[in-house]
Amino acid sequence: MRKVIALIAAATAVAALGGASAVGAEPDSGPEAGLDAAAVLADTGQGKLVWESCHDEATPALECAMLDVPVDYSDPHGRKIRIKLDRLPATAPKEKRQGPILLNPGGPGISGLWMPASISAKLPADVASTYDWIGFDPRGTNGSEPHVVCDPHYFDGERPDYQVGQGTAKAWLKKAAGYASDCAADWSWLLPHMTTVDSARDMDSIRRALGEPKINFYGGSWGTSLGSTYGQLFPSRVRRMVLDSIVGPTISWYEHNKLQDKEHQRRFEAFTAWTAKADDVYHLGTDPAAVRKAYDQVEAADRPGRVRGHLLRRRLQLPALAPDGHRALRLPEPARHPAARHRLQPLRGARRRRRRLPGVQRGAVHRERLAARLGVLEEGPGQGRRRRAVLHL
Repeated sequence: MRKVIALIAAATAVAALGGASAVGAEPDSGPEAGLDAAAVLADTGQGKLVWESCHDEATPALECAMLDVPVDYSDPHGRKIRIKLDRLPATAPKEKRQGPILLNPGGPGISGLWMPASISAKLPADVASTYDWIGFDPRGTNGSEPHVVCDPHYFDGERPDYQVGQGTAKAWLKKAAGYASDCAADWSWLLPHMTTVDSARDMDSIRRALGEPKINFYGGSWGTSLGSTYGQLFPSRVRRMVLDSIVGPTISWYEHNKLQDKEHQRRFEAFTAWTAKADDVYHLGTDPAAVRKAYDQVEAADRPGRVRGHLLRRRLQLPALAPDGHRALRLPEPARHPAARHRLQPLRGARRRRRRLPGVQRGAVHRERLAARLGVLEEGPGQGRRRRAVLHL
């Protein structure tokens, strides 16, 4: 998050300090450069924005609105859907204001409504006060209407594990086919218009409804695809743009996910190798294959009709989970043990990344299924039993 804030601060401060255009700013060029203000703000089927208080106790100044946009931009005055937005208005004097900055965290499909209050609060006040911070839920998601839901139980357990040769590939293909069929049955009228291009055109509808000739934009992950698509479609309407954690433009999102899965596998293999070196602490095996076998046993214990978890823990000589109350059970801390010399090193060619996950100490590896069953457990009061696994490396 500190890198994100630094990027935004650098780009937005340029305008606040009266300097040159920030990285990503487009000059007035391209197919729309010669259009007059009336044409740039002309109605293309979007509705009007009526801002009202969001009644947010933590951020009383936060305003909310819904915007009607066309389902199909080739038929701008046809069927409509609605985009949910929120805004934290600029408070600087009018002569110092830099206009709206639209925000998208990625996903695709993650809500952006948390971003105006969160991000602006982390910037210098003399910068944050000069922008209208605008979050939105992309079409078909979260608070936008309709919210597309295909098979609401798709992600419910018990989810088939990926085990080569055990038929789980067929199980997942069956689940995916059912999900696609469910989507087609209910949302065939909208799915062809749930593209990145459609969402980029929604951003321009937001710009038009705001009455602004240009917008600023910050996007992360898939949000970089959204921002770059907007820049390609409307180059003369971009004022400043920050694209963080850029998604490559040459392959599909599906291919990106496959590449990410391969890296997950490489990191897990690095983890099993490290754990094997620290067998005098964790007693899970002296080679990666033995650690992986222990992991597979733990996975099996979580499945109905198989070995119960407490029996597995007894066999692996792991601590039992306290039945109630607030209790934290942790494996020995490597920093206090000779095995601390076995550090989990970055993969060759990979950049070192430092980030803190919610509730996870710096330098920790978050391996919920493995760590939670291997004795790294936290339980707290409240409805149900909430588990957070933290394995300290």
